[in-house]
Amino acid sequence: MTLGMCQATGRAPAAAPNVPIGDPPVPPLPHRAPWTHGGRTNRGDEMWKFLLGAAVGYVLGARAGHERYEQLRRTYQRVADHPAVQGAAGVVRARVDEAVNGHRHADAAGEGARRRAGAVR
Repeated sequence: MTLGMCQATGRAPAAAPNVPIGDPPVPPLPHRAPWTHGGRTNRGDEMWKFLLGAAVGYVLGARAGHERYEQLRRTYQRVADHPAVQGAAGVVRARVDEAVNGHRHADAAGEGARRRAGAVR
């Protein structure tokens, strides 16, 4: 028996009826580009429409962007000025100072550096 033959009948399998073989045909290209009007382009009008849309979008975006920036700035300021945030920031600053200065108080480290600088003179 050869490759591609039906095992039961020993014959080649029949093709299925009404089943296209391969990819469907590609539709033909249009005779004119879709952006032309009757075969001639009117690029000036299209350019003005584009520029007008870009200008309107810029103005609206800039205004909305500035308002959003001001809103975010006010929110940040309100949160940063909150007493709980101030307390947490103080705790974080103290822990960073301890980690950097080797568990010495920041003022003591500063005084030692000043004394050493005076002894060098």
